[in-house]
Amino acid sequence: MNNEIIIYCTFPDEESLKKITGLLLEKHLIACINYWKMKSSYWWKDRIEESDEITAVMKSVESNFNEIEKLFRKEHPYEVPALVYFRIDGGSASFLDWINMESSATQIPE
Repeated sequence: MNNEIIIYCTFPDEESLKKITGLLLEKHLIACINYWKMKSSYWWKDRIEESDEITAVMKSVESNFNEIEKLFRKEHPYEVPALVYFRIDGGSASFLDWINMESSATQIPE
């Protein structure tokens, strides 16, 4: 196994989500994405902000994360995008195999 991961991230709108995750899917850097709309409250530049956001959960392998992060730095509209991952410690063997098969990434061109 390749250390399957769940990636958590947020986006300001569906347009930026679809642009970035479309690239990730095309490059096989992620196996899939689930997303939903939410309300957020957070500290930003010494004040509390509130906004509508889209939360996304993606499935991939740890070896792809550096390329995923590189793409986020280049394409994401936030100055500091929320982008973290959690290792999957267990689960259905067939599902984990599917994540590995679909996340066989090719390198993103510079």
